[in-house]
Amino acid sequence: MSNSESTMRVFAGIPLDSRNAAKAVELVGQLRAASGPLHGARLSCPSSQRLHLTLKFCGDVPEQRIPDMLAALQNLVWDPFELQFGGAGVFPQPSRPRVFWAGVRRGAEELTRLAQQVNNALVPLGLQSDQRPYHPHLTLCRVRDSRQARWDQAIEMAEAWQWPCMAVSRLVLWQSILQSSGPEYRSLGESLSAGK
Repeated sequence: MSNSESTMRVFAGIPLDSRNAAKAVELVGQLRAASGPLHGARLSCPSSQRLHLTLKFCGDVPEQRIPDMLAALQNLVWDPFELQFGGAGVFPQPSRPRVFWAGVRRGAEELTRLAQQVNNALVPLGLQSDQRPYHPHLTLCRVRDSRQARWDQAIEMAEAWQWPCMAVSRLVLWQSILQSSGPEYRSLGESLSAGK
C-alpha cells in the first residue's frame, strides 16, 4: 500500500437491537452508580448507538478495496439465529483489566461460525487472517484506571443480569472514525442472512 492511498479503519460486526442496547447501558449505569462496584473507576463506555459484536477487525484498508469486501460479505450464505448475552468477565486478566465484557450464552456457536465465514471471505482480498481464536463478547467498557473498581462484585452483578433474546439476521461492515469523544461508526454496507 503506497503512502498516497486513502485508507479507512474498518470492521465487520453485528449491530445490537434497541432492547439489548438499552439493557447494556442500564447495567453499566448501575455498576457505575455511587454505590456500584465500578464507582470511581475510569471507564470508557460506548453509547447505545455504538454497541455491537465484532466479527472481524480489518484495520486500515485501502478505500478501493471496500467494494470487493462488501461483495464478499454479501455473497456469504448464513442462516439467521437467536442470540442472548450471559456471563461476564475482563480481558486480559482481573489483575490488569482493559476490557469489561458480557459473554454470549445463546448463539455463540453460530456467531463463531459466522466470524470464521467473514474471515475466510476477506483473507483472499489481502486482509490478515485472525491469529487468535474468536471469543464472542459484547464490550461494555474499556478500562482506563481500575484502582477504585471491585471487579468480583461487578462481574457477579453482570453475570446475574437478565438479557433479552435478539434475532441476528444482518451483519454490517463499518468504518470506524476515531475522534476525541470516542470512535464514530459509519455503515458501509451489510450482508443479510438467508431468507432476508
